[in-house]
Amino acid sequence: RSRQSHGYENDVRVLIILASIYLNPHISSYQIVRQVGISRTTILRILGSHGYYPYHITLMQAIIPNDMRMHNQHRWSINVWCGMINGYLIGPYIFDGNVTGQNYLAFLRNELPGLLEDVDLYTRLRMWIQLDGAPPHYARIVRNYLNRRYNSMWIGRGGPVAWPARSPDLTLPDFYLRGYVRNVVYEHEPTTREDMIQRIKTACTNIP
Repeated sequence: RSRQSHGYENDVRVLIILASIYLNPHISSYQIVRQVGISRTTILRILGSHGYYPYHITLMQAIIPNDMRMHNQHRWSINVWCGMINGYLIGPYIFDGNVTGQNYLAFLRNELPGLLEDVDLYTRLRMWIQLDGAPPHYARIVRNYLNRRYNSMWIGRGGPVAWPARSPDLTLPDFYLRGYVRNVVYEHEPTTREDMIQRIKTACTNIP
């Protein structure tokens, strides 16, 4: 069935209505009715035949400055290694990404020796490495390396000397360092990952 034509092709009302839209793109059909005195049904038909359709704007709420910051937050995390022995603070060392058995082994091989350079030789020869039960510490490649490099002088899960998880008896980072650094870096809200890393380094440098 062919669509019925309403015969608007040569109708002067078309020009009047289209002129109203051109002069004010935000005008409503009710406003056009009041201006030109044409029925709303006719106005909507003419607009529809020229590709114009009703558009209803719904106003929700005003945007405040904090909205942009809140809606563009990005989650980030930092993995930090620190050690303490005989009054020496070792580190901090910031891992790039998540800690795995592979990059923890790389840390033990390539980074820890340099961090220990300021520790006197007497202490280094007699020190023990203490680990908790984290999966990277338990990796076979890590345990094998510790057995070879430190002559089994290490404490941890699957190691030569067992250490109960979460036992603070011998753990300086647990009962002192971690709490001190946390209080310092969160004194003010951190802004970025880089800002937090710098705060951690500064807190460790200024440790009492």
